Amino acid sequence: MITIRGEIYFLNETLEDIYKQLDPQHFYRANRQQIINRSIIKDISTWLGNKVLVTPKIPIPQRITISKGRAAEFKKWLAGIA
Repeated sequence: MITIRGEIYFLNETLEDIYKQLDPQHFYRANRQQIINRSIIKDISTWLGNKVLVTPKIPIPQRITISKGRAAEFKKWLAGIA
C-alpha cells in the first residue's frame, strides 16, 4: 500500500479483505492489484481499447488502469453517482 504521503506499507491481508473494510464512496477497486482513493485522482483519460488510465497526484510505480468493462461503472463512481 502507498499512502498519499508516499509511505509504503506491506499488508498480510488480501486486497479483497482490505476493500471490504473501506468506504465505497471514497475507495474503488481499480483492478486485481489496486484499490484507489478518490482523493488521489489527478486526471483520467481513455487508454488502449477504451480502458481508463488514472493519473494519480502522487508518483507510484505501476499504472492504474480500469478495464473497458468497468470503465462506465468507474466514471459513475467518480462522478458520485454510484
